Amino acid sequence: NFIEIIPSTEIFVKMTAESHVILLSRELDNPLSGHTNKVSSINEAYKVTKPWGSEHWLTGNTPSCDCVLKYIRINAGTKTSLQVHMDKFESNYLVSGQAIYTSSKEKFVGKNRQYPTFEQAFNQGYVIDVSPLTIHQVQALTDIVLIEASTNHLDDVIRLQDDSGREDGRVSKEHQ
Repeated sequence: NFIEIIPSTEIFVKMTAESHVILLSRELDNPLSGHTNKVSSINEAYKVTKPWGSEHWLTGNTPSCDCVLKYIRINAGTKTSLQVHMDKFESNYLVSGQAIYTSSKEKFVGKNRQYPTFEQAFNQGYVIDVSPLTIHQVQALTDIVLIEASTNHLDDVIRLQDDSGREDGRVSKEHQ
């Protein structure tokens, strides 16, 4: 199964039974493109250990393009931070499992206020698009796997609530 991730660029991801990711990319506006093919294992990707699971940054720790691709595992019964991004846009495809997506209809204007939130359950096969200034969180009801395609804003995270007490931005101890 191939999944189109980014509309402006042809990016397709195929997961194989051996936990290999095949990333095929061709920028539509570049006449010299079409020559970038990469086949790699999840185990070769840059790994970030999170309190709730892990992220494998398929495009590396310092991506050379504006698009970032991550393979994310979230353990059952855990959740990401209730967070917001100032500039980052992300799309998350739920590869497997069941989760709850928490969000606010109000856009983020500062940390010094409360935001009403709502929850929506979703299952594998669904995509969640998260625009900048959108308050959001993912809670895993079962072990879940997500593929996240986003803009290259890797440190752009403001945590409004976090079960582990992590501060905003990149948490250096998760990157060892």
